[in-house]
Amino acid sequence: MTSAKSLGDRLLSDVQEESFDETSQTSVFGIDAIDGLLGLFCSPPALPENRPRWSSPGSQLISTELSPGYDRYESDQEEAFDHGILTRNFNQRLRASKPAIVSLTTPPSHAHLMGPRTALLYYLTSIAILPSSVNGVTVDGKEATVVYLDTDERFSATHMAQVLEGITFNACKSQQKPMPLPEDMRQIVASSMQHVHVHRIQSSAQLIATLRALPHYLLNRQNHRSFDRALSLLVLDSADAFHWQDRAEAEEARLERLNPTEERTPFAGRARAPIQTVNKAAETIRLLRQIQKTFSNAVIYTKSPATSTIPLSNQMSAISTPSRQPNNDPWHSFSTLPLQIEPSYEVPQFAPMMSLEQCLEDREKRQTAVEGVKYIVGVEWSRGDDWGPALRAQIKERERRGEGNVVLGFGKRGRVMIE
Repeated sequence: MTSAKSLGDRLLSDVQEESFDETSQTSVFGIDAIDGLLGLFCSPPALPENRPRWSSPGSQLISTELSPGYDRYESDQEEAFDHGILTRNFNQRLRASKPAIVSLTTPPSHAHLMGPRTALLYYLTSIAILPSSVNGVTVDGKEATVVYLDTDERFSATHMAQVLEGITFNACKSQQKPMPLPEDMRQIVASSMQHVHVHRIQSSAQLIATLRALPHYLLNRQNHRSFDRALSLLVLDSADAFHWQDRAEAEEARLERLNPTEERTPFAGRARAPIQTVNKAAETIRLLRQIQKTFSNAVIYTKSPATSTIPLSNQMSAISTPSRQPNNDPWHSFSTLPLQIEPSYEVPQFAPMMSLEQCLEDREKRQTAVEGVKYIVGVEWSRGDDWGPALRAQIKERERRGEGNVVLGFGKRGRVMIE
């Protein structure tokens, strides 16, 4: 009994408890601007300690006094209230750190920018799986594991390898060190990529099943070679890939309930009921939270702009369809840090009246202009009303200092460059 107690005491002495304020000095994603913004959103600014008295001191309804971005906690009479004044203890509880969950989207006018969006995911994945140094060159990798859920069928191992090579090349160049030999570089890429676990998803049902099985898969050392590595990042590209598929299934189920026996004639003589696709999305979000609670990993997911309409393939024949509004989309409120990516400038298309000869003449100039486009990754300000004035002020201050945006560029051989 004594030996068991001493063993327990010894194990507890090795346990370290840290708040997000203490761990925020360490990198989560490996990009200073994103990590800095994440620190602000995960630990919102404290409310002022000198709060005005409530109009009704006995009331437990405090939601009207809190900024929408803060977590709501049940009131505690001994800690939270002192004659109607919000105390410091309750103020600290409001600042409980939030999980590292990032959403990445594009403005509605640039909904087609999936390439740069995916390139940023490759870069974050590469930082997570690379070693801290390569042949004496510091690359600041995390030597961790990444789970990549590919619902858009866009994942390219070749492009991923190019991003890994690009990070190593840029580190060697900045530190004035020689680039590893080709065979050594291939070995570095191969050994790193075996810790990216890519799951190609075909439906929401498969996505949910994959998330349910993921803890067992990761904790079984016989399944993979990453058992001794921490899960650093879970990527979901994209979260709403099956929105229209789920919507069609929901509509089919609705028609089946309305007319279970007769031959179905869609919408004949019946008003169209509102479509609900929240259930599968809500279950996916619940499982992502559960995985994050188990492995303490960061989550980043991509999604379409809130005003996206019908798929491009159906635009010729489909009638106008109401857009998905943010308040109906559970993914809108799931992320802690909402990010948006957009080009630094637009390259106009060829004018309709231009001849083929004129287009060929302008080809090189246009290609040069396209190669010079940078992509700006910053906070998605369309959600700014949910943050509270203190948080908005801090974000604007970071942007004023040039610390609130990431500049994404592309070099030769598909290399991704972060400025």
